[in-house]
Amino acid sequence: MEFIEALHAAGIDFVATLAQSSMAEIQKALVKDGRFTVICVSNEGEGVGICAGAWLTGKKPVLIMENTGLFLGSYQLLRLNGAYCIPTLLIVEYRGDKGDANWFAIPFGWSTEQTLQALRIPYTVVGDMAEVKTAITKMWKTSEQSKYPAAILLKYRMELK
Repeated sequence: MEFIEALHAAGIDFVATLAQSSMAEIQKALVKDGRFTVICVSNEGEGVGICAGAWLTGKKPVLIMENTGLFLGSYQLLRLNGAYCIPTLLIVEYRGDKGDANWFAIPFGWSTEQTLQALRIPYTVVGDMAEVKTAITKMWKTSEQSKYPAAILLKYRMELK
């Protein structure tokens, strides 16, 4: 899968993820892959903490979640990553973005980018699989060099493979 190969090429070796239907195939493939330590977490704040611990033990972590989780994990991102200079790549499904027909997700789309800006987390928006490898490499490098999280917003219902 291109997505998984892009993570591996960037040096990512630790994945924390929350169950979500649109990422289910990627999540299953990550577990089967064998090149990554994969932890399924119960909430995003826990995922931030587990990724912080992974970094402190020499791993290169990514947290895969929906943008709703960005709001839930904001405290931990500031308290752990911000205060202790811990890089983590956030791969965030951009729910509520233009074209999302789920009425309940629309308010999250209104505030996702503003929340990342308020948290001073650099981000890029990706809408095509052809852009994913470059985005993962670039944003991991940004996170690793700044010792702070960086995010990739994946357009909702983007076809991942």
